[in-house]
Amino acid sequence: PICQDCAEDTADTVHTEGVRTRCVSIDPTGMWVVTGAEDGEVRLWECAVGRCAMKWKCGDGPIYGVEWCPDKERSIFAVAS
Repeated sequence: PICQDCAEDTADTVHTEGVRTRCVSIDPTGMWVVTGAEDGEVRLWECAVGRCAMKWKCGDGPIYGVEWCPDKERSIFAVAS
């Protein structure tokens, strides 16, 4: 996957127009949300301010699922594409 900081592009606050967000998962602390879309992009959102913090391109196919680790001591999520 290719990782990119969303802060570099302030206009990049949503998945590409017309691309369906297929899955959403909120981390156990409630501070972060991860989304997966039909275009293969996964985005990490900061809930307090509603901004995209990071994004990853995980291929050309859709992202079928995203899920946070339920342990609050571990800040990690899984992606199924």
